[in-house]
Amino acid sequence: MKKFRFRLNSIVAYREYLKKKAQRQLFQIRQKQQRLVEKKRGLEAEQADTRQRLQAMIGRGVAVPVFELHTRHLESLSEAIAGTDGLLKDQEREIKKQEQHLKERLAAVKILERLKDRQHQAHDEKINREEQKVMDEAAVMRGGLTT
Repeated sequence: MKKFRFRLNSIVAYREYLKKKAQRQLFQIRQKQQRLVEKKRGLEAEQADTRQRLQAMIGRGVAVPVFELHTRHLESLSEAIAGTDGLLKDQEREIKKQEQHLKERLAAVKILERLKDRQHQAHDEKINREEQKVMDEAAVMRGGLTT
């Protein structure tokens, strides 16, 4: 009996490679997003700390140049936070795009796996029919010899 051989194994392997590549890219994008979230938290913490220090200075009395310096620093922190928010939104869009790409890659692999399973099942059925045919012929031959 002939052993089952799936002719599209190289395509399955390539699609598996593409799937893993898409998974790695998604992981890298998520890591970048996490770094941005951490950066934003740090900026927000620095902003809160600067506000507290400025409030304490105002309570004690502060020179105008020092007040302006802290105010400009708070504005730059606000701008940095806003810029980070924009980058986070871009990352979120990129993640959604990459997740869709990954879904497509997973579907492509599953399609080939199902095709392989069907072909293997058809091969098994063909082998079983051939074996049954041989058994039937043997039974007919035995039946013909005994009469």
